[in-house]
Amino acid sequence: MIHTAHKVGRVLRCRRRACQSLFAAAERQDGDLGHIRSYYRLEHRVGVRVDLGIRVRHEGRPGVVIDTRGQYLVVRLDGEQHLVTVHATSGMEYHGPKGWVRAVRVPDPYAAV
Repeated sequence: MIHTAHKVGRVLRCRRRACQSLFAAAERQDGDLGHIRSYYRLEHRVGVRVDLGIRVRHEGRPGVVIDTRGQYLVVRLDGEQHLVTVHATSGMEYHGPKGWVRAVRVPDPYAAV
């Protein structure tokens, strides 16, 4: 699922307060997802592009990514009322073109020092 509200030029955007907050959220989410994609490189490493609306499993419990919070993902677990904030690789599986894949941590460059 691709969200493109952040690509609408500022001149063309609605000026209502509610619209402004939605565009601000779209820009924040795009920045957060860009960071998650470039840092964890899950698309390159496991073949899954992290985006809003993607199906995930956190610690075996299925859900969907609905928002971001910095380098974290906000997930609505199936059948749950509350949202959970999860790390992009910790206990996460993503549903991609080849089925479910487990996210693997990025190697720590300082671990060998």
